[in-house]
Amino acid sequence: MTGTTYRFQVRAINYIGNGPLSSVGSLLSAAPPDMPTAPFIVAATETQITIGWGIVSNGGAPIEGYTILMAAIPTTTVGRLLQGTIWVDVTNSGVIDFVNNRFTTANNLVKGFTY
Repeated sequence: MTGTTYRFQVRAINYIGNGPLSSVGSLLSAAPPDMPTAPFIVAATETQITIGWGIVSNGGAPIEGYTILMAAIPTTTVGRLLQGTIWVDVTNSGVIDFVNNRFTTANNLVKGFTY
């Protein structure tokens, strides 16, 4: 079960018999990663934007990937998401992983929309 601490002991066995048990060791199983920080703009042009984000904890297991969603909001409604806003998966843009932050670039943006 994820996020659970388990305790173990080990004993060696040979044809003579059982050896003594080891000291108890505790291990915490991996848990889902923490929520990444809110995305921030790294660079932008009229047709593409590079965003970055950070992650607090990987939960004890390496991060294997990210899902990156983007919504286009007409400039006339900036500041609020409309009911029925369509979020598009732009994960295939790829993620560049630096030491403290991760970055991706979304292309083919349309002028007049806020992303």
